[in-house]
Amino acid sequence: MDPERLGIVAYTLVRANPALGACTPQSLLGALMTCAQLGLEPGPLQHVYFIPRRNARLNADEVNFQIGYKGYIQLAIRSGQYRRINVIALKEGELVSYNRLTEKSSPS
Repeated sequence: MDPERLGIVAYTLVRANPALGACTPQSLLGALMTCAQLGLEPGPLQHVYFIPRRNARLNADEVNFQIGYKGYIQLAIRSGQYRRINVIALKEGELVSYNRLTEKSSPS
């Protein structure tokens, strides 16, 4: 991510979630730098999330950087270690086993 793109992403995030603007500049910049290093962007692609959280020890709000499942998939694909990644949505207790060859699941 080039510096201009980084600035646009930061502006868009703070505009969409004003609570991020109240966070420490260091934590916001740190989260943006982590995005740049990983090549993932917060926003509509849902690769990563910036979550404002209160740090009671510092008595300040900070940005918490969290990779979403789509971000993990993107990183796995880029690693070149996987030929195929299948993602299925399920609820807790819904799936006991899954056979990737037949793509049939056994309900609980």
